Amino acid sequence: MTDSAITEQTILAGLDAGEFVYYYQPKVSLITGKVIGAEALIRWQRPDGQTVLPNDFIPLAEQTGLIKQISYRMFAKLARDLLIFSDIDSRLVTSVNASAQDFADGRFCTMVLETLEQLCIPTKNLQIEITETTVLNADPDVRKNIQTLCDAGVGLAMDDYGTGYSTLETLSQWPFTTIKLDRSIVGRMLDNPKNQTIAESSIRMAHELDIGIVAEG
Repeated sequence: MTDSAITEQTILAGLDAGEFVYYYQPKVSLITGKVIGAEALIRWQRPDGQTVLPNDFIPLAEQTGLIKQISYRMFAKLARDLLIFSDIDSRLVTSVNASAQDFADGRFCTMVLETLEQLCIPTKNLQIEITETTVLNADPDVRKNIQTLCDAGVGLAMDDYGTGYSTLETLSQWPFTTIKLDRSIVGRMLDNPKNQTIAESSIRMAHELDIGIVAEG
């Protein structure tokens, strides 16, 4: 599907038809070699067999406000998958991306917590990923609603760490349980000593702050 063919109407139609699904990328412990969780990656599977990647529809969804509908309506699918994962291993933690718009009011947080409670899914089995931009531009309502989830036991991860303006102050002021070292840093860490030092210092810092760390890619 070309960008010009993706509209607000086609996204809504795809949602109604159940064409949006989650692919799960496993997270593997470099200590034990075992799968300890997964990241839920949204994909749009069109009837013609084409899989549309997030970069092709998420920007429009954010511009039009549809991103809130996508997050809200897709969480039911995520929760059903969390039940399956918990049957495999109750310690598995699944993360999912959320935008600042999702936290503009308390409805998304309320729905998440109510769904988890109804299905008897421990809050610790879910982690919300937000970008550094969301953190830097968060208004008081966004921050308060994110804190509500964290207070209930849901994990919070900073996505794309190392690509922007993250500081120790940012990490100390937000209840992050994980930082995700961006794949651009991971991919270059063997190229020269400086990149390797950046990766090592980020890992060491996370350990000292008692924050989990994920190396992307």
